[in-house]
Amino acid sequence: MNQPGLHLREFAARVCSRETLERVIDPLIADLQFERSQAIRNRRFWRARRLLLGGYFAFWKALVMQVAAASGHAVRAWLSSDAHAIGRTLAFSLALIAALTVLLALMPFYAVQPWRAGDMSSAKLFVYVIPQAIPLAIVFGLPIGILCGLRGRQVNGRVVASMMSVAVVIALVTFVVVAWIVPEANQAFRLLLTGREFLPRGDNELTLWELRSRLDDWSTPVAHARSYYVRWAISFAPIALGLFSVSLSAIKRRTSISVVTSVLASALYVGFGLLVVLGLQASRSFTSLPVWAPLRLLPVWATVWLPNLIFAAMAFILFVCSNRAAPRRRGA
Repeated sequence: MNQPGLHLREFAARVCSRETLERVIDPLIADLQFERSQAIRNRRFWRARRLLLGGYFAFWKALVMQVAAASGHAVRAWLSSDAHAIGRTLAFSLALIAALTVLLALMPFYAVQPWRAGDMSSAKLFVYVIPQAIPLAIVFGLPIGILCGLRGRQVNGRVVASMMSVAVVIALVTFVVVAWIVPEANQAFRLLLTGREFLPRGDNELTLWELRSRLDDWSTPVAHARSYYVRWAISFAPIALGLFSVSLSAIKRRTSISVVTSVLASALYVGFGLLVVLGLQASRSFTSLPVWAPLRLLPVWATVWLPNLIFAAMAFILFVCSNRAAPRRRGA
C-alpha cells in the first residue's frame, strides 16, 4: 500500500524550493506516515483516519504559509528593484489617486448640502459619491504619480513592463467601477437624497449592459450613447495615460518634440480639469463655442475616444524620439 503524502510531496516539489521541502514539507509528511502507521499497527483505525485528515490540513496550511511568505519576498524585491522606481511610482500614484478621490467626492457631496435633508445620513451620501470620483481620480492621479515616481530613475524594459502591468490592473478595476458600481451608487444616492423608494434611472444610473441594449433603438438619446462610450474610454484611459507617462519619463534630454508634447498634454489636463470643476452646465457652454464645431461633426464614439487616441499618439512619438536618441548617447 502506498504511503500517504507521496502525491502531496510531488505537488509541493513543483511549487516550493528545495530548502522548503527539506525543512518543512518532508518532516511534516514523515510525521504523518509514522503516526498513521503506528495507529494502524495498534488497530486504532479511527485515529489513523483523524491523523490522515489532520496531516493533510497541516500540509496545506504550511504550503499556503510558505507560498505567502515567498510571495511577500518577491513583491518586496519587485518594489525595491531599479532603485525603488516601481515602489516610488506606486506610492506616488496611490497617494494622489486617494487624495483626488476624496476631493472629487467632496464636490458633489457639498453641492447637495446634505445637512438640510433632515435626518438623512450624511455618511452614506458621502460613501455613495466615492465611486464616481474614482475614475476621474485615476485619470488625473496616475500619470502624475508615474512622472513623479520615475523622476531621476532609469526607465528600462523591466520598469516599462511593470508600469504597464499596473496600468492594466487599474484599467480592469476602473471598468468594474464604471460598469456596475457607479450606476448602483448613483441610484442609491438619488433615492437617499430624495427620500423616495423609486426613481426612474437616467443614463448615469444604468449599467453598461443596460446602456448597450438601448443603443439598438434608433430613438435612444445621444446622452445614452455618450455615457456608454465614455465608460469604455475611461476604462482604457489608464493604459493610454500610463503609456504616455512612461514614454515621457524615458526622455532624459529635452527636445523640441518632448517640450511641445508636454505642453499639449498639460493643456489637455488643465482644460479637462476645468471642465470637471466648473460642472456640467459650464462644460456644455464651453464645448458649444465655435472652435469645437469640427468635433461636433464626428460620431459620438470618436469624440469620446479622442483624448485616449491623442495620448496614445503622443506616447508613440515620444517612444520613437527616445529610440532615436539612444544610439547617439551610446556613440557619444
